[in-house]
Amino acid sequence: MNEAGTEIGDLLFGAGELAALLDMLAGEELNPAGARTVLAELFAKGGKPAAIVKKRGLQQVSDPKKLRAWVKAVLDANLDQVTSYKGGNAPVLNWLFGQVVKASQGKAHPGKLRAELEAQLAESES
Repeated sequence: MNEAGTEIGDLLFGAGELAALLDMLAGEELNPAGARTVLAELFAKGGKPAAIVKKRGLQQVSDPKKLRAWVKAVLDANLDQVTSYKGGNAPVLNWLFGQVVKASQGKAHPGKLRAELEAQLAESES
């Protein structure tokens, strides 16, 4: 508001929309980057947070089947890195994580994604 020189009465959204956005963030329906995008659109155009999230495809994905598929695809495509990780190169885990985030277009729930990645890597070691 300060940067834009906007007064509180000039906002295109109200407390209800801000509360709805915060509820979506707290409920993990949306990640922080998505919340910033929604907030920017609220400032610029107003609207309802849920409608903006849906229109822009910002929903955070926690579905285990989708997470499993993204992780498997990345591991299958990067066998050299998987071998390197299994050989003790622990930082490769972060690189693999980044590749799965990229594959999900940033929509995967980070905590659940990391857990799935670690689980699949552990399974492949057995």
